[in-house]
Amino acid sequence: MTCTLFLQALEYTESHACLKIKLPRHLLLRRQSAQSPPKDWKSLDSAFATVYVNKTTGAFVSPEAARCGDWRTLQNFLLAWQADRASSSSPAKASAEGQQPYPELGALDLDAPASEVAREWEGCVPVESLSAQEFKEVLRALKLPLRSFKVEDFVRFEARVPRDTMDQLVFPVRYLNNPVKSFAWINL
Repeated sequence: MTCTLFLQALEYTESHACLKIKLPRHLLLRRQSAQSPPKDWKSLDSAFATVYVNKTTGAFVSPEAARCGDWRTLQNFLLAWQADRASSSSPAKASAEGQQPYPELGALDLDAPASEVAREWEGCVPVESLSAQEFKEVLRALKLPLRSFKVEDFVRFEARVPRDTMDQLVFPVRYLNNPVKSFAWINL
């Protein structure tokens, strides 16, 4: 992965788990023919979206552009972008001239399960509304030490407990615009 990025002269930041690349937002959003990159210096930072590539699996995600996929797709995308940068023609003309077209990047579906997620979320009881005895039962069911946790620890992360069982904790997973998109469950 790093070899490909180095050969294409792309700057990246490396952490223990992933590579972080900045790519043009208008290309990730597939608006290259409809919208050109911004020409104003003030909006230069907003013209790029961060792409995180998992070094183990090769999967990538760009939360800002709501795009995801595997390494092979991203590599083909980067090769097409490099060919496009090397040519003087626009991306629309490039595909007509026989140059490599941009591959379709997977889109994150952010609005699909909204009603189902809301229904499940409302079906859970907030941790702060549990009695002290019920809270202790939840910790015992999860085999967590009673002296190590307080209700406030879970309230800070908006934890909830399903109404029918007291052996799980549910934490919300939020996206950038703050609605609950899914859950992280802790159970035994």
